[in-house]
Amino acid sequence: MAVVSDPVKTNRGLRDRLGLTFPVLADPLRKVIKAYGVYDPGNDIAWPALVLVARDGRVRWRHVTDNYRKRLTTAEVLRRVGAGPASAAQPAPPGRTP
Repeated sequence: MAVVSDPVKTNRGLRDRLGLTFPVLADPLRKVIKAYGVYDPGNDIAWPALVLVARDGRVRWRHVTDNYRKRLTTAEVLRRVGAGPASAAQPAPPGRTP
């Protein structure tokens, strides 16, 4: 699932234009974005982030960046959450990644 700060109408157009096949939550009041600690008050949007939420609703892992162009690959995410090859495991980088 993705969460965006755009209103529902804008969100629907973006989802359709990009052909996204997963749910995209419109969060124009920034409630979810703030609750997950990824709110960028300087730009009034969310920081680009990946959040892994367990079935019990607890955040198990997250990665936040200030550059939307620098995204982790799927392999990097799997390694960081412990689902990739053990020999390739890397510590989380400093900064916004808890």
